Amino acid sequence: MARDKSSLFIGDREVQYLNDLSTEFIESIVQQQIVYYPVEDSLTQSDDLYGESTKKNFRNPIQIYCRVFLANHEMRTGNMGSDNFYEIELYFQRDRVIQDLGFYPRIGDVAFWNEKYFEIKTVTEPQLFGGLSQHRVAIICKAVIARQEVFTAAKEKPYDPTIVPDTQIRTK
Repeated sequence: MARDKSSLFIGDREVQYLNDLSTEFIESIVQQQIVYYPVEDSLTQSDDLYGESTKKNFRNPIQIYCRVFLANHEMRTGNMGSDNFYEIELYFQRDRVIQDLGFYPRIGDVAFWNEKYFEIKTVTEPQLFGGLSQHRVAIICKAVIARQEVFTAAKEKPYDPTIVPDTQIRTK
């Protein structure tokens, strides 16, 4: 007899319980926040040959609760002098950002944390609850410090919670 893809002991009720615990832990206990700047695709001109852009335009920033870990910090010395290199990992609760905030983190977006701007380089969903692919619970982004000439925040645009930052949400 063929077995279906659901788990014997882990169902939607258990996944919802885990999501509720995660949300409470991150938002009520840890209370760690970032300011997130999503790229505005329609206003950003990209190169036809490589698909890259020299100037990115960003939407209004969003304040998001997430876990932030300083993954790597090193001082690099080159021909032009010394440079601080920071790398962070951002741990988002998947259902919270997709269902409640209405967006999905993307490569190229910028996060502001600890008085520094970081550009997202990778986005993954490696954590599975109960080992099942339909029960993904986290989104992990790795980001590196953004140079000032690459990103400068627009100070005149305040945070607006009524604007949905991403209309093409990836749900599965």
